[in-house]
Amino acid sequence: MSEWRAILCAVDFSPPSHAALLEAARLARKVAGLLTVVHVAPAPRPGVTPFAPPSAPARAEPGAAATLDAWAREVEAAAGAPVSTALLAGRPAEAIVAAAVEGGFDAIVVGTHGRTGLAHAVLGSVAEHVVRRSTVPVVAVPHR
Repeated sequence: MSEWRAILCAVDFSPPSHAALLEAARLARKVAGLLTVVHVAPAPRPGVTPFAPPSAPARAEPGAAATLDAWAREVEAAAGAPVSTALLAGRPAEAIVAAAVEGGFDAIVVGTHGRTGLAHAVLGSVAEHVVRRSTVPVVAVPHR
């Protein structure tokens, strides 16, 4: 952990991801690292979005960039350094892992919603997919 200098925190603007952001800021300060906060606009899934063709590009929800910037500014003092942001598009887990590799990040911080059973099976878990696919350490912050 002491070798971590670049930390990526993925947020979806939910309470669990806000908790992950706070933890990522504390971690960045502790290791004197730089924090980047990313949000991924999910690509529409065929059959789920009735009017979206399979090749429809992902689009960020209105205000996502402003919300992302506001969240980053909120934790700058806790992080002890300026916080960067990135608005990505695609499948969330894949985009997060790719961003970590391409950006040379040393760790990823994600929040967990704590879904179990049928909800987990149907909705999946971005955090679980990130943990399984990442080549860098992942800190999963549980929903409380």
